[in-house]
Amino acid sequence: MNGIPNDPKEFLERVNKISPEFEITGNYTKLSETYLHCKCKKCGHKRNYSAKTLLKTQHCRYCERMKRYDGIFNISDNEFKKRVQSKYPDLNITGTYKHGQKEITCICKKCGYKNRIRTLSLLNGSYKCTICENGKENIQIGVNDIKSINPVLYDCLVDKSINEKFTINSRNKTDFICPSCGQIIKNKTIDHVNKRGLKCKCQDGNSLGEKYLYQVLKSVDINIESEKYLNNNYSYRYDFYGNYNDIEWICELNGKQHYEKSFHTLGGRTLEEETKNDKEKQKYALEQGINRYIVINSKESGFNQLKDAIINSDLSKIYDFSNVNWVECYRQSLISDVFKIADLWNNGYKVMQICDITGLAKNTVRMFLTRANDIGYCKYDHTQSTRKYVKCIETGEIFKSLRDAERKYNIKRGYLSSWLKGRHTLSVANYTWEYIEEESVA
Repeated sequence: MNGIPNDPKEFLERVNKISPEFEITGNYTKLSETYLHCKCKKCGHKRNYSAKTLLKTQHCRYCERMKRYDGIFNISDNEFKKRVQSKYPDLNITGTYKHGQKEITCICKKCGYKNRIRTLSLLNGSYKCTICENGKENIQIGVNDIKSINPVLYDCLVDKSINEKFTINSRNKTDFICPSCGQIIKNKTIDHVNKRGLKCKCQDGNSLGEKYLYQVLKSVDINIESEKYLNNNYSYRYDFYGNYNDIEWICELNGKQHYEKSFHTLGGRTLEEETKNDKEKQKYALEQGINRYIVINSKESGFNQLKDAIINSDLSKIYDFSNVNWVECYRQSLISDVFKIADLWNNGYKVMQICDITGLAKNTVRMFLTRANDIGYCKYDHTQSTRKYVKCIETGEIFKSLRDAERKYNIKRGYLSSWLKGRHTLSVANYTWEYIEEESVA
């Protein structure tokens, strides 16, 4: 039987036959849309699996790991410390070891560096202190320090002296200040923050790479569009679209899931399905008359990595990036869109005006305004209508929506909206149009 059964009982029966060592502890409704909380019946280890994954033979990864390393890990705390001290006499183990423990707290006696270290690397002798002379860190001020490589990230550091100890690729953890709300984000890995950005509760959820590229493109072309659908075909959504000097282009920013790691364990597409979808999207775009279809690899989306990827892409054949302020674009990409939109709202802009300025969808703008209202940054009531009416200047007719005007005058969907946004100047249905505020409607 193929596919995911709609009946939860049938699904559980199939899982028990295919992967009997797992007990499903989570809610198993809407199986095709979510992932399930599972527990290993042998060791009690908990893990989330998608419904699709559970219908394939699965084994507890923790149990498998313990089988491989049982001879190494099955020792007491005293034996563990005795073995490690013989290999690392300059390492002080402050934590207590338990059977199967993944990491343990240690302090280097030479440099005072405190870190959680993998027990396996300590037992097999592969650990090196990240600060000491013979370790991974080889700090060279002006070459690989944080301030030289990513000055915006340096400004976010709570302790600026970190710059003299760690490189931009360091796995050391430190504290950062959120550039949006000023909250201190504790114990984050420098390398991860450089590549993925700061994850604060105030953030908008958009990827750092997309926000960075959007800021760069906006600095050279104010008319670019994000989250573009071609000819009202909602099967394919494209990251960025533009029409510059008679060149109609699309740019896709592809992360790691497009090359080596997929989200199928969380209910998403497999790597093969992702690759197939990418090819179909490109084929459709070219069939619609797109002149250039550009793909940028954003597996590494740090300040310099993405900058180099943009410059080396075909976008450089369309735009001149020589005057782009890369540091400021990166700084703006770190600031949450929640605050940018709330600032526009506080300055008197309406929802549809904010959509025009930011290029974001109406529902997205409302969601961010609601979030800003919840944290007290602006006053926005999502239950209050923010509708803009459309008026035909020649006839004086007022329509409650674009769709009403389109139906009456047989206007192709989306054409009137584009005219009102100034993307083309030809009259629509031989008339001119304007938005009017709800308060102006009698």
